[in-house]
Amino acid sequence: MEKEPTVLVTGATGMLGRALVYHLLRQTNYSVVGVARRAWLAEPHPRYTHLQGDLADQSFTRSLVAGRDSLWVVHTAGYVDVDGSETNHSLPTSVHIRATQWLSDAASVKRFIYISTDSVYDGAQGNYTESDLPNPINFYAKTKWEGEVAALRHPNSVSLRCTLYGYHSPWSTPKASLFEWGYENLKNNQPIPGFTDVLMTPISMHQLSRVVRRLLDNQLTRGILNVGSQETLSKFDFLNAIATKMKWDPALIQPRILQSVKLVAPRPKNTSLNTSRFTDMMKETLRFDDGLNELLDSLRSET
Repeated sequence: MEKEPTVLVTGATGMLGRALVYHLLRQTNYSVVGVARRAWLAEPHPRYTHLQGDLADQSFTRSLVAGRDSLWVVHTAGYVDVDGSETNHSLPTSVHIRATQWLSDAASVKRFIYISTDSVYDGAQGNYTESDLPNPINFYAKTKWEGEVAALRHPNSVSLRCTLYGYHSPWSTPKASLFEWGYENLKNNQPIPGFTDVLMTPISMHQLSRVVRRLLDNQLTRGILNVGSQETLSKFDFLNAIATKMKWDPALIQPRILQSVKLVAPRPKNTSLNTSRFTDMMKETLRFDDGLNELLDSLRSET
């Protein structure tokens, strides 16, 4: 019997990376190599190897894929500080573009999955399909798009455009995600703004982990793939859903428009995705309510 390929997951201690590592170890027989700048704090696993290092280091990054027979790479690592990217160009450029090039051009890599973003679109129209041309309006999104271009040079690659939500472990507060920020403030009875004019089709870290696994199991899908919930939500709607399910006061969420807040980097307003290609190819429809319920159940089990 042919040996199962090893799956290399970058950003293994990040929100998606950690969820994906757990999912692959529980639901498959794959050996998994995780790569991150931080140590792996969870329990060791016989099929998991953790490597610490910086993907901005070319020698380190190329060493990850050198000398292996067969490797599948899932590049979840990213520099997610959108405002910080406007002034610190080197980090997003290194992680999103250069590391993608260094990893994907290795002969050992037989499958390459790149985690992109819906922010490659300018947000002017919404309901974007895979054939709509990207027009990123901030430097973070620009580097994610250029990373896509690099990834798709690999003959057996997929780039997943999405709006990801979830939580880190340990819980992240200084640079919290939308879910973490909303959850923490609502739990502590703190008022927060919710943008009514910023629209998205969110996907949870657990839902996206399953999508990635299916794309590893079945390698017929290539190119760009939009993934997200069937429903389009505003950030205001998203925060209200958390409050409602946790029985917290929804009046704490104050409706705002994007223009009312001064941000360093411009943000697209409507990056909702048309996921018809995903539904047709995968025979699956992702629902926001299912993803949020699963995420909250997972968070309760960890706390």
